[in-house]
Amino acid sequence: MSLTSLENMKSKGRNLYIDALTYQKKKAYGYNEYLFNLLNYFLEKRDEIKFEKIIIVCEKSQKEDFVRFSDKMEILTFSFSNILKRMWVQGLWNFFIPVRRNDVILSTANYSTFFKRSKHLLVIHDLLYLHSDWLKSKKIRYQRRLMIPRSIRMADKIIAISDFTKDQVIDSFPYSQEKIETVYNYFNFEKFGDIEFKLKKENNIISVASKDFHKNTITILRGFYQYKIRGGRMNLVMIGGLRVGSEEQYLFDRVIQEFPGSIECKSGISNSELAMEYGKSSVYVSASFFEGLGMPIVEAMFFGLILVLPKEPAVFKEVSSNMAIYFDSRDPDELTSIFLSCEKKMDSKPQYDTDRFNASKTSGKYVSILNDI
Repeated sequence: MSLTSLENMKSKGRNLYIDALTYQKKKAYGYNEYLFNLLNYFLEKRDEIKFEKIIIVCEKSQKEDFVRFSDKMEILTFSFSNILKRMWVQGLWNFFIPVRRNDVILSTANYSTFFKRSKHLLVIHDLLYLHSDWLKSKKIRYQRRLMIPRSIRMADKIIAISDFTKDQVIDSFPYSQEKIETVYNYFNFEKFGDIEFKLKKENNIISVASKDFHKNTITILRGFYQYKIRGGRMNLVMIGGLRVGSEEQYLFDRVIQEFPGSIECKSGISNSELAMEYGKSSVYVSASFFEGLGMPIVEAMFFGLILVLPKEPAVFKEVSSNMAIYFDSRDPDELTSIFLSCEKKMDSKPQYDTDRFNASKTSGKYVSILNDI
């Protein structure tokens, strides 16, 4: 019997369920991009994925965003009326449909169903929920505490999106060591379109971060404010929102008042607009306390920006291949000094290794793991 025949026998009657119930449009941009890059790769390589059916499981109100995959994948939806219903469905949906023992559920967002009826491939992006000082939402922390340890224990195989995340999982759950491996996220830089890299540089500093507390935007604003007081010549472009009435918003407004035209904040912009902002910048800065990988860092590497990143945790050195300028993320004065020193390097364009994040080395590994599980 040929290898192809054996593979066909293995896939016959065997379904792959992709749990995308966490997905919500215009929220968690990093996760959303990871998910759709993965699904696009699966669509392109459908013939290589040895399952009879691939079924995307999503919230009914989000179905429209998955319709483009329906030629080669099925779409199964559930409705939520509130957060408790969401958690109930996310934990038990595999009991509402005829999932079989040899089927596989790919859980894409840190946790799986609460009980096991089939094989599980679990993707862990981060263990932020273990750090209550940084993750302020009690609801999310409690939900993660309930779901993640059980999901890790039940998983047949675990993917961590960085070595840092892998080490965190093993340290917290030693029994996971034999079934976890690192697979980076796929970064499809074609999303930026045909970008002209000879854009006129405006020598901006760019920061790309959400409003979440652990992103530590306040340190960037404090460091930049002192930088302008000391005569700094670069401007700051912040991509992402600021919480209304927050200390960040107050300091942002103060910089505008004292140094007009030196700072701006943009949110909800397109990929082409984001590319323009990266292209006009010379420096990328993050002061985040915690990341699972750090999507904007990889994007900034693609555009050849000088990276200014926290010394800790280790994920920042892992992603940047130790080619950034590192600082204490709680020390805005150190950041001010680094901004001043960057003025002497604005014409430089570091060469980074972004090949680690291409399709075959990332999503391609998912295909191999799924076929072998």
